[in-house]
Amino acid sequence: MGFASRILAVVAVAHLLLMQAAVAQQPAVTQQPVAAQEPQPPSPPPFKPEELQQLLAPIALYPDDLIAQILTAATYPLEIVMASRWVADPKNAALNGDALVQALNQQSWDASVKSLVPFPSVLQMMSDKLDWTQKLGDAFLAQEQDCLAAVQTLRRKAQAAGTLKSTAQQTVTVQAPPPQAAPPSGAPIITIRPCRRVTRCRRDTDMAVVETERHGQILVVRMNRPERLNALNHEMRTRLAETWTEFRRSDEFEVAIFTGTGRGFCAGEDMKESLAAGRPGGSRPDIEDPFMSGALEKPVIAAVNGYAMGGGFMLVEHTDLRVAVRDAVFEVSEAKRWLLGGYNHGHIANLPYPIAMEMALGFRFTAERFYEIGFLNRLTTADELMPSALTMAEHLLTLPPASRVNTVHMMRQMRPTPGPELQHLATALHDHGA
Repeated sequence: MGFASRILAVVAVAHLLLMQAAVAQQPAVTQQPVAAQEPQPPSPPPFKPEELQQLLAPIALYPDDLIAQILTAATYPLEIVMASRWVADPKNAALNGDALVQALNQQSWDASVKSLVPFPSVLQMMSDKLDWTQKLGDAFLAQEQDCLAAVQTLRRKAQAAGTLKSTAQQTVTVQAPPPQAAPPSGAPIITIRPCRRVTRCRRDTDMAVVETERHGQILVVRMNRPERLNALNHEMRTRLAETWTEFRRSDEFEVAIFTGTGRGFCAGEDMKESLAAGRPGGSRPDIEDPFMSGALEKPVIAAVNGYAMGGGFMLVEHTDLRVAVRDAVFEVSEAKRWLLGGYNHGHIANLPYPIAMEMALGFRFTAERFYEIGFLNRLTTADELMPSALTMAEHLLTLPPASRVNTVHMMRQMRPTPGPELQHLATALHDHGA
């Protein structure tokens, strides 16, 4: 078996972590005893549940794939020692990419041991605690399902204690078991995956104006023009339209989080580009933006990291749930630009008349004020912004898909919208004409 095939075999073990709590225990098939023999009592398991939990506690909160690699590699304790010493050699530690693969192909270690080379601290821990490693390997060989069940038990305890949650480095997902599963299989399944950043929509400077990150079924969409407070130029509008179209069509993603890089969520229209073009309003993309048009059926959560002004405020307005840092600032800016004030924003948000008037006349609002009047769902610190948004997204994923989609659709239909007569009047007054 080649190195790649062995790696696939190790990864396959990781899927057991996702499935072990969802599969009901099957009764063992026993043979009829020979008439002349007495039935033998079953042998007790080598490790009791509490012993397995003690063995697995140091690694239970690692990502699923890494746990699978560790459990398999623990059955080769001497190779673990050899690999740890090999990685400690400076000339080997400097290897990466194809050079590392070629060097590992020359080693006779099991693929699971080789897969831990990118994690030198894990290898060192397993080598330094060789007795623990050997016991872990013995437990995995003799009681594989019990080991995986112990991992789930430890994760549930950590989650209940508040020490296991999604971060910028990992995504924690709680999945309900199938209805037919019975305890202990009926307990929730907790998976841990490292966050995988995928950047796209690159410009000539090799810097993405729109970045995306994958957190399981959650897509994070991040505007990335921090030097311009993420102002909306034609390129960013186009890339956002492409990203939202991909998100809408994807079978992998169910919820999105929309945020920005730096001090601003979005400063609105890129006035520098508009001045260069000689016309206000900005240039719209040539393709439909399903997020702005309302064609996007999936829920979007705003994670407002700073200023949300003008068009940036409108982006927040189009989201379904909203989390903001406490020092975020919001403003509807039309009235300051010799245009008809943003008459519809307070109406859509279902705010009282005086507050809607205040918004339309270009007053600035703090995040604290918007939270008090119900425009924001959560206030948080900068460090907790993304974890809070991810927690909300993970809750949505616990809902049955049909319930989530239909409820979001129904709630959107209930949002107030100005009638045709008011829209006609607004068009006439937009440039202060009659």
